[in-house]
Amino acid sequence: MSRMWNEYTSLDAMQQQIGDIFQKQLGGGILICDVFKPDPQDFELLYQKVLMVNNTELFMKYPLAFITVWALSFKYGKDFDFDDVRKSNIGAMPQHHARFITEYFVTTFYDYNIYTDGIKIKTLQDIRRIIKLQHE
Repeated sequence: MSRMWNEYTSLDAMQQQIGDIFQKQLGGGILICDVFKPDPQDFELLYQKVLMVNNTELFMKYPLAFITVWALSFKYGKDFDFDDVRKSNIGAMPQHHARFITEYFVTTFYDYNIYTDGIKIKTLQDIRRIIKLQHE
């Protein structure tokens, strides 16, 4: 398998490429880990870039990249590390910002037809439940 990215690839380009892959899928809700299978080096590049997403504007700009890394972090054994980052970044924001980001993630699930198992999404914990479904 050839590499998708290198250290000079921007997070914008990575998110665009992920979005293109997701939009090519037909039918019902997709599972992130079934549709997008980066090699470990590409995952690590994406992971490191997403770790820099730490404010409301960046979460709004890169929701698909963030959700994708969150789902893949379970596959690559970084789920606890990523949960800590997510909690420290989003958890430290004012509540109305966290709620806005949650709504933005919900929109991203629907825009890219990501499988949600019908879960009513109101909190980040609900999103975490959906994220865990993505690799099962």
